[in-house]
Amino acid sequence: MPPDWGGVDAVGTVAPFYLKPGSVEELVAFYKPIAAACAPLPFYAYHIPSMTGINLPMIDFLKNGSKEIPNLNGIKFTSNNFMEMIECIRFDGGRFDILNGFDEMLLCGMAVGARGGVGSTYNYSLRTSPA
Repeated sequence: MPPDWGGVDAVGTVAPFYLKPGSVEELVAFYKPIAAACAPLPFYAYHIPSMTGINLPMIDFLKNGSKEIPNLNGIKFTSNNFMEMIECIRFDGGRFDILNGFDEMLLCGMAVGARGGVGSTYNYSLRTSPA
């Protein structure tokens, strides 16, 4: 019987940025046991090359990862490489949930087909007028 996740809808993980994976195969091997531990919940890989220094082709990650990680659901795509994002969005008939990660580029991400966004500034809003 799977564990009770208490209302959790999905799990996402960032790749290790100290001992970086050097290939897509190593990246898949890193994510695979984490995704297996949280199955059947949907699993998302977090792609943020500006912070991790890992800039592997995410289209290849989807191709290889979909064979190894049954609950791979998508990518939080935090890169301004929108051509790569489009490839990921269109891969396998749009099977994967590709979410825009850069707050300030949400409109661009949505314009190219991202299904949504995950960003830190979406969690608050500023009040500009008195109550």
